[in-house]
Amino acid sequence: MVGHYELISGTQFGGRSNSSTIDTAMTFIHDVHFVWNQNKVMSVLIFNIKGFFDFVNHQCLLTKMQSRQILLEYLKWAANFLDNCEAAICVDGTSGDSKPVKNGIPQGFPVLSILALFYSAGLLEVFQDKAIFSTPKNLEADKPSNIGILMYVDNGKLTVLSTSIAKNNILLAKVYKAVDQWLWKAGLVPDQDKCELIYYTQRKKCNDPATHIELTE
Repeated sequence: MVGHYELISGTQFGGRSNSSTIDTAMTFIHDVHFVWNQNKVMSVLIFNIKGFFDFVNHQCLLTKMQSRQILLEYLKWAANFLDNCEAAICVDGTSGDSKPVKNGIPQGFPVLSILALFYSAGLLEVFQDKAIFSTPKNLEADKPSNIGILMYVDNGKLTVLSTSIAKNNILLAKVYKAVDQWLWKAGLVPDQDKCELIYYTQRKKCNDPATHIELTE
């Protein structure tokens, strides 16, 4: 249903059919080769949603699924599956007492990955708002591309290309703030320790790029 009716953006990979790790890698390799042919520089900001599966709110998830017109019988199935969940901590083969779990979904079942994708699908749709990601006039001379995003389950990759590394970083920092705001509203947070900034170019001469950009105010 997710693939056939395009219920989730095609830039979301992992957890559903025809969106494997290889598909993700090939998509990105295509983008890098395009940059090389244009003699531009691509700046990439990688981020991770911290404890993604553990912080999925059950009621919010069902509401998001309903907004995408998921059939009532499937909504009832998902609600029943998530109802009365319990978890216990096991250390060295010894388990503690089970306690109720009101948030989060367990990993390991294919269908649960799809449920998780419904929860984060709205993040990809943020990038359809051209007003948020419009290019400031002072950066237009460097001909920056539209900001792109790829997600593999809970790992994200923001990309932009232009003739200027410095201008790329300005745009990435601006867009990341929008991502950060969306995550907070959804009860999620980015893992700052797993953010990485990467550059791709075939230029023979390139000034040393910045090793970090300011992501928070």
